[in-house]
Amino acid sequence: MPDEDLQNDLEEELDYDHSRGWHLYLVTKNTDLLEGCNRVLHKCFLPEETRTPKKLGAARKVVRRLVMALYKEWENDPTRFITISLNNNDWVAKGRYGRLGLSCGLIRKTLQKMEEEKLIHFHRGDITWNAEDRKQTRVRAKPKLIELMLQTRTQGDTVKERIKTDKKRYLVEGFRPRTILKDENKKSIKVARVSASVKRGEELLEKYQAVLDQTKIVNPVTSEEIQPYDKFQYRTFARRRLDLNGRVIGGFWQRIGKEKRALITLDDQPTVELDLKGAFPVIVYHFLEIDFWSQYVGIPQAEMYKADPYYLEGYTDSQPFGSVFRKALKNVFNSAINVDVQTRSVRKVSGILEAKLTQWVKDREITQAEANAINGVRASMIRKFLFERHAPISDYFFKPEIGLLAMNAESRVAMKVIEEFTNLNKPILTIYDSFVVKREDKVLLGEAIVNNYYQIFGLTPAFS
Repeated sequence: MPDEDLQNDLEEELDYDHSRGWHLYLVTKNTDLLEGCNRVLHKCFLPEETRTPKKLGAARKVVRRLVMALYKEWENDPTRFITISLNNNDWVAKGRYGRLGLSCGLIRKTLQKMEEEKLIHFHRGDITWNAEDRKQTRVRAKPKLIELMLQTRTQGDTVKERIKTDKKRYLVEGFRPRTILKDENKKSIKVARVSASVKRGEELLEKYQAVLDQTKIVNPVTSEEIQPYDKFQYRTFARRRLDLNGRVIGGFWQRIGKEKRALITLDDQPTVELDLKGAFPVIVYHFLEIDFWSQYVGIPQAEMYKADPYYLEGYTDSQPFGSVFRKALKNVFNSAINVDVQTRSVRKVSGILEAKLTQWVKDREITQAEANAINGVRASMIRKFLFERHAPISDYFFKPEIGLLAMNAESRVAMKVIEEFTNLNKPILTIYDSFVVKREDKVLLGEAIVNNYYQIFGLTPAFS
């Protein structure tokens, strides 16, 4: 009998927006997974198509990359698609995925065969889905593929159970880059040469990775122990420059809410999170050598809520939608500091917020009534927030280099904090401007953040 989890084909719920990028650098040493990939290979390719060692090796490599990614995503969420670029230029030697040594033609052929065998849902990209203006194909495992992967001739534990007991079944390709450089259109480009500081950062991330790999980290959303592949940390830089952005990214802990992060355990120990109060807006002020907190020295404790950089009188303190207005103003600040427009700037930011409100309603993050309340005052609220609430830095809005330079300074603080914990062989999880550590390391973390923040900015941070 097939696994009960495979009974529902979910044909009626094909949400192509519910997707994530292909796990490009995913490899394994798990024999059950490798044997399953071989069964898919022989199901899809005739013997005459793989008669030479070269043809067999190429087909096996593509099948493993595709099937491993599909199976892993099925484990996480059987309804989610993975996106695949079928643009030839991406896979040539000088393309962005050229290092993987995969043929775009063979990827297409393999996907076609897997679709013909009813192993996958296949949706060819017909709409631009990403910031790079490319059409991404969507692929998801069908139950027949999972059944093929889980075939067994032995008694006792099923293949599925054996695979799940392997805590290191998903590994990272050895040459996966630690530094990602993007152009003005957010397209990944090759890094010709890294600076000495970025090189030191790569070496630190290698040591940091070793600490993460030896740490048991449980995802509170899935209750599963995190695999080595999902602990991989790297930095992204923007606009062809290694001094813009540079944030450390990669962990699942950056994609879940603070309430869920509070449930993360490290080596079965409870954790604590410290985050910078005001976060990004305050960092922009401090990068521009303006002490944001000095204006609130001596004000009554009862009025300290006004020190929130997202506070706007008459909006965030209104009932019943104050918290939603704050959420909207956070989007406004990020847009204003990252969008490059010379004219009609408020209209541009207003349009971005309007689209975001629509998405939040669709995702049920806010109600339509809340969206309507914001839309009713959107333009006037934006003007008051940017040019009155944040008048000291209003000249720097709509000049995205400022935001990216501030992010870079923030990333250097994070790297120094990571370095302190790595040198002590202590695990730490980064969420841009906040950190998760074992509860016993809370004092150490606070000292590390304050000391390193002062070294970078010459000012002292506050914690929320």
